[in-house]
Amino acid sequence: MKVILIGEHDKGLGTPFPASTVSGKRRRTIIADVGLNCALGNAFIFVMGGKTHPNDLTSMTAGFDVVVALGAVAENACIEQGISPTRLPHPAVRGQAQLAALRDGLGALAIRQRGGGQ
Repeated sequence: MKVILIGEHDKGLGTPFPASTVSGKRRRTIIADVGLNCALGNAFIFVMGGKTHPNDLTSMTAGFDVVVALGAVAENACIEQGISPTRLPHPAVRGQAQLAALRDGLGALAIRQRGGGQ
């Protein structure tokens, strides 16, 4: 099962969920802890002046079995392009319940990847 996680944008740092950000650190830790094999993408391209432009999510997500939108902004961008993602909380959330929901959701996907669930 091929999984892609879609975030909002890279803050101009050139990679989805950069390691220098809270969301990048949390995402890396959770994915490593649960053993999820996934690709990463951004809903928007960050350009000069702090502006963003939509990425072509239809092309980006082609070939993936599961598209996970991390947060409402990524979810809305997917929906606007005709993609029905699974929504999980963004890794930069402050609430412990939301972080637990993110960990549980990614953990469930990892179990499915290993053939242990539907």
